[in-house]
Amino acid sequence: WAPHTVPSVYAVNPVSWSLSCEVFFYAFLPFLYPILRYLRPWGRWILAGIWFAAMAVAVIYGAYHAATWSLLDFTFPLIRSGEFAIGVVAAMEIRRGWRMPRFVALLIIAGSVFMVLKVSQLVPIPDIELDPLWLAVIVLVAQSDIANRAGPLRLRPLVYAGEVSYAFYLVHQFVLLHLLADL
Repeated sequence: WAPHTVPSVYAVNPVSWSLSCEVFFYAFLPFLYPILRYLRPWGRWILAGIWFAAMAVAVIYGAYHAATWSLLDFTFPLIRSGEFAIGVVAAMEIRRGWRMPRFVALLIIAGSVFMVLKVSQLVPIPDIELDPLWLAVIVLVAQSDIANRAGPLRLRPLVYAGEVSYAFYLVHQFVLLHLLADL
């Protein structure tokens, strides 16, 4: 949970850096949740939005100044906490009954895809810039699930794929490195 260097962040299993972020978020939630619960809904969104924006600026700065910023921007849990805060607020609001209008979600998704198609031709896009897209997709899927609507994500093969995908994520780099070496 401290600024790292390349050898220590990606030591042993390179993808496991995200686990340290998840542990941090589990430890942080009991402190964050009472603050968010105390605020009105619009206050929660504003706080999480400002927090996310501040962390996004740090990540984007780091992506374009890698020589002076190191890997702090990508792996440090505090920097990733803006994404977590937005997710917590979205979950709280969905539980309260808030629903994102489908056309708003589709505009966010379309805008994100457009940005990727246009901006990524000029410069690489840090992953945090796609978080609005993922938030819209997650909210749409959650709303569909709450409404008990049938959809492709409820198909048995895709449910199974979702259940095993995280396990594969944890070992995929080992698999790819061995395939590369062996092939």
